[in-house]
Amino acid sequence: MIDKCIHNDSYYRGTYTVTKDYLTLKFDQIVVKETYNDETKETKVEKRSLKITTIEFYITTCKTDNFALSRTDLKVLTKAFKEASEKANQTIKDLKKTKAWGQLQ
Repeated sequence: MIDKCIHNDSYYRGTYTVTKDYLTLKFDQIVVKETYNDETKETKVEKRSLKITTIEFYITTCKTDNFALSRTDLKVLTKAFKEASEKANQTIKDLKKTKAWGQLQ
């Protein structure tokens, strides 16, 4: 899972399970943070051990062609869109070339 925030991204590794109505993410207990410094134009990558709890999302389509994921513990609605498989594959290839990916291994 990638938590994107303009120049500062957090990368999590783990496993997921999907049932009819739920997506469950179980994380390894590490996070890789990628931080960009506007002044130096440098990106710092840091791996840290962290206690990360399991996250569960309720899956619905809200009667549209898109999926909506709602965290069961926060009741926050998050939109998720299905990508074409070519775009998804390219995103994974690009991710595997980053320093953050190397730290997740």
